[in-house]
Amino acid sequence: MDTSGRPGIRDLARAAGVSRTTVSHALNGKGRMAPETRDRILTLAEELGYRPNVNALHLTQRRAGLLALTSSPSDPIPLGLLDVDYFLALAPAASEAALRAGYALVLGPTGAASDLWDDLRLDGALVTDPLPSDPFLRALEARGTPVVTLGRDVDRADETWWVDSDLEAVMTEALDHLEQAGARRVGFVSEPPRHSYSIDEHAAYHRWQAARGRASLVEEAAGNHTEAGFRAAQRMLAARERPDAIVTTLEGLAIGVKLAAETIGLRVPEDLMIVAVSDGSILAQPHTSITATDLASAEIGAAAVRLLIDRLDGRAPEPRSVRVPSTLRIRASTRRR
Repeated sequence: MDTSGRPGIRDLARAAGVSRTTVSHALNGKGRMAPETRDRILTLAEELGYRPNVNALHLTQRRAGLLALTSSPSDPIPLGLLDVDYFLALAPAASEAALRAGYALVLGPTGAASDLWDDLRLDGALVTDPLPSDPFLRALEARGTPVVTLGRDVDRADETWWVDSDLEAVMTEALDHLEQAGARRVGFVSEPPRHSYSIDEHAAYHRWQAARGRASLVEEAAGNHTEAGFRAAQRMLAARERPDAIVTTLEGLAIGVKLAAETIGLRVPEDLMIVAVSDGSILAQPHTSITATDLASAEIGAAAVRLLIDRLDGRAPEPRSVRVPSTLRIRASTRRR
């Protein structure tokens, strides 16, 4: 037993009646041995509660045991305060998944330049919401750091490893819900389509409108925060034929839309329905209660770590993508009946 009281390789070898080298090869999928011997060792390891010494394993593999989670400094628009909910769920889940696999996760500040990592020995990096042909990703790759993105580089989606929701399906579900609730003129408030999520949502929105023979009604917000959503909604609601429903990319924009509607005396949902494609805790509060999609950010974070470790361990040598299911949460902002 090691100092923690858990069985070690020596105990496993004694129980299996084989050498420590044989046990090591069986656990790491190396060496030549009879399949029944390998299976017997693996079964014993599970029964005895064997866990590898992570530090020794990293030394053997010449790894630091360190992963990084950061955002691309290429993005000119910083994260909005209300949008932090997504990352507050994502980061702890990613950290837990990393720890379970024997890695520590370093959280990088938003907008951290790639040269800040030059003196840090990293085994891999997770990068959120990269831009098309993102130079930050190329800088990490140039220094030999395996990367998995949360969201994708749309210019290199087939060349990279990434995890995301199916945002086109998410947007279509939101629009279908509004139509079923009685909406006939649906507007879209979004920050400029730079990231994969907004690009996908724009594509789905325009396709959905075209399939119904309707013109798109889009207002670009000058940012991803509440004031930006408020200003964009003011412009949209001032039109002669204003929408009877508005969908937004982010929760901060949805709050802004609701405030703009209330400022001019519109009732939600009677006069205007609102849906946010990305959910947040403030949208679930009684005074807001805005229908939104739970993008399962915790599962996205954990799935991204698992994919990155698969890369490190050679189980994902070719570019791979993972789609995480989402859930539309129906609230008062679309309950007309």
